[in-house]
Amino acid sequence: MKLCFDADGTVLDISGRHHRVYARTIRLLGGKPLTKRAYWQLRRRDTEWSRILVESGLKPELSSAFLRGFIELIESPDMLATDRLVVGGEASLRRLSDHHCLYLVSLRRSRGDLMEELDRLRIGKYFDSVTVGHSDAVAYRSKVELIGRIPGFNDGIVIGDTEADILAAKELSLMSVAVLSGIRGIEYLRPLKPDFIVGGIRDVPRLIDGLMFRRGGSSVDRGDRL
Repeated sequence: MKLCFDADGTVLDISGRHHRVYARTIRLLGGKPLTKRAYWQLRRRDTEWSRILVESGLKPELSSAFLRGFIELIESPDMLATDRLVVGGEASLRRLSDHHCLYLVSLRRSRGDLMEELDRLRIGKYFDSVTVGHSDAVAYRSKVELIGRIPGFNDGIVIGDTEADILAAKELSLMSVAVLSGIRGIEYLRPLKPDFIVGGIRDVPRLIDGLMFRRGGSSVDRGDRL
């Protein structure tokens, strides 16, 4: 089976990086950053930046200035160095790679920076290919284009933490698995109707084992949830 993983929030724990960038940018603008927990709760609900700025003691009119600063910092080397593997990441990838083809797709700006991260965390060896691309298009459209670059990926599973992954899978008529380890919470993801929702990558091997077993017998019920 072919499995296409999103990077940030699915394989990589980016929560620390995102909060550090947010906090540094808020301070530069004269605001008071929220705690990591409070900030992450807002982001997981896809709260508008203008409201997050108000919660941080700033005027919503500063949203454009905040976003410029945020984007400038979010993929800087010192911030990328704070990324960690999600819980169970290495063990899950190792187990899955023994029997399946794994692909990594990311909306990062720099493929080189992502490859350095994968090397640092010693997980690059588990992926058959790594595809990176960024554009000003709607995120899910960019994901559709990137997944479409994977040769023969017309009967695989897309695994990710955001609406971009789920909507791209639907556009491509692929099965989708939403993970709750990233930047979106279950209240946001469930209405998008992914085929499966799991806590994180550590739950994916068991899910895939179940799908493979059922494919060998009866048909797979794509409405199941773990």
